[in-house]
Amino acid sequence: MTESKYPRIHLTIDNCFAIKRWVKPEEWARIIREEIGGITCVQASTDLEIDLDFCPPDYVENWIKEVKRCEEKYGIKLVSFYSGYATYRSVNLLNWDKSYRDRFRDVYIFGTIDMAQELNANAGATLQAFSEEMLQDPKKFAAAEEMLLDYAVQSAKHAKDKGILYGFEQMYTPTQGLWRIKDVKKLIRNVYKHNKAPLYTTIDTAHMAGQAGFYMPSDRQFEEMINSRSAKAFRLPDEMKFMISKGTTLAELKKAANRYEYWFSNKGDEDLFCWLQEVSCYSPIMHMQQTDGSYSAHRPFTEQYNKTGIVNPKDVLEAIVKCYDKSIEKDMPPRAQDIYLAFELFFGVTDTKEAIISAMKESVSFWRDVIKQDGKQADYWL
Repeated sequence: MTESKYPRIHLTIDNCFAIKRWVKPEEWARIIREEIGGITCVQASTDLEIDLDFCPPDYVENWIKEVKRCEEKYGIKLVSFYSGYATYRSVNLLNWDKSYRDRFRDVYIFGTIDMAQELNANAGATLQAFSEEMLQDPKKFAAAEEMLLDYAVQSAKHAKDKGILYGFEQMYTPTQGLWRIKDVKKLIRNVYKHNKAPLYTTIDTAHMAGQAGFYMPSDRQFEEMINSRSAKAFRLPDEMKFMISKGTTLAELKKAANRYEYWFSNKGDEDLFCWLQEVSCYSPIMHMQQTDGSYSAHRPFTEQYNKTGIVNPKDVLEAIVKCYDKSIEKDMPPRAQDIYLAFELFFGVTDTKEAIISAMKESVSFWRDVIKQDGKQADYWL
C-alpha cells in the first residue's frame, strides 16, 4: 500500500492555559485528560515552570521524571516544547552583546533541545526581534540577518545531532521579524544549505494580523505624501519620512523604499491560508487560536469567537493539502510527516478556573467534530 503524501495530523494542547493555575506536571496532566478531555498530545510552554533561565539542574531532572510518570499514568505524550512569553519580550539572538546571545543559545535553545530529546519531543522558539537601530539602517539590518542565520544554523545542527525537529515562530511585524512568507522560506532554505540540518517554522493562525499595515505605498500614495510633505498614517522608516518632510521626488523616494525593502509586506502575507498553502509543509508544529484576522489575542474556539473567526478545521486542512500537492521545492528540507495542531490559548488572571476549562473543552470539541482521531493524514477528514 502506497503511503499518503499528506502529513499525519494530531490535535495538541499547549499547557500555557495552565500558567499560574495548575503548575505541576501532575496537575496540568490531570486537567488535560480528566477535565478537558479529548487530547493526548501536549506541548509544554517553558513559561509553565520550566524556563531554563530559572531552573536548576536537579529541578529539570525531576521535572522530566515527573512528566514521564504522568505520561504513563494519564496516557498523554509530551510532543513538543515551546518558548513562552518571557522570551517573547526580548530580542534574544539579536541582542547587541555576544555573551548574551551565546548564553541564550546555550542555556535556552540548546537546553530546551536537550530536554526535548529526553522526552522524545520536538521544540521551537521565538528566536529574535529587530531593534529600531537595526530597522532604521539597512546595513545594520543586513548584518543582523547574517547574525541570525549563523545562530539558526547552530541551533539546527544541535537539534539534528539530538535527533529532534526544531523550529522558529513566524511573526507579523518588521520588529518581530520573519513576518513575510518569503523571509521564512529564505531562512529555512539558507539554514539547510549549510549542513543539511533542517530548521522548521511554526505557523500561528493569527500571526497575520499586522502585515496589512505595512504594504508598500503606491506611486500615487507616494506622490500625495510628497505634495503634502507628510507621511500621514503610513509606516515608513525615519529616513523616508524625513525626505518627505523636506521635499523629494518620486524617483528618489522609490530608491529609498528599495533600500528599506524589509519594511514592507507582500500581498498574501496578511492571509492565513496563503501561509498554510505555501509553508505548512515546513511547520511540524502549528499554534492555533481563533481570530477574525485583525488581532492575535489567543482566543479560544468558542461560539462567541467562532461567529466572527476565520479559523476552522476544514479550511485549515484543505490549505495544508494544497501545500503538499505542490511540487517539492529545491534546496528545502524534508517536508513534515506529522503536523501537531496545538491550541495556544491564553486566559486572564481574572478568569475563573471553570471558565478556562469550559473554553478549553469547547475548543477541543469544535476541532474534534472534524478531526476525530489523531494520526490520520490531512486529506482523510476532507
